[in-house]
Amino acid sequence: MSAQELKRRGIDYLLMFDGEFGADDVQMKADQWGVHQVAEYQGARLYQLP
Repeated sequence: MSAQELKRRGIDYLLMFDGEFGADDVQMKADQWGVHQVAEYQGARLYQLP
């Protein structure tokens, strides 16, 4: 539902850094969050919303 709400607000991508609150959960449960990781660089991960 979080990903759907972000998408509804016009947000297409989510950038998270390792160690941030919730980053581990998003990384390990990307399918449940409804996101797809499209890039990773030096501890930053870019996710595309559906």
